[in-house]
Amino acid sequence: MIKKVDKSAGIVVMDKTDYENKILQMLSDINKYSRTDIDDTTQIQTQADNILRKLHSEQYITKKQLRNLTDFTPLCPTYYGIPKILKPNNPNYHK
Repeated sequence: MIKKVDKSAGIVVMDKTDYENKILQMLSDINKYSRTDIDDTTQIQTQADNILRKLHSEQYITKKQLRNLTDFTPLCPTYYGIPKILKPNNPNYHK
């Protein structure tokens, strides 16, 4: 795999299996991450759109701002990792 590295320090070429294993190791930390099968993006968009329409009706935002803030297709967030090449336990880390 070819990935951008942390802090725009360039790119790194790494083994896909190493990358996937590191991601799975990070995601298995239950103190930082929890799994969900709920995709509430459409519900959240509806709530946000209602708030934005109210702001428009009360003249806090313009029609153009309303259109720019509501004219999109919501997507469920995607997790991806950015290699930190200077951290120990990274396959590319060398002292």
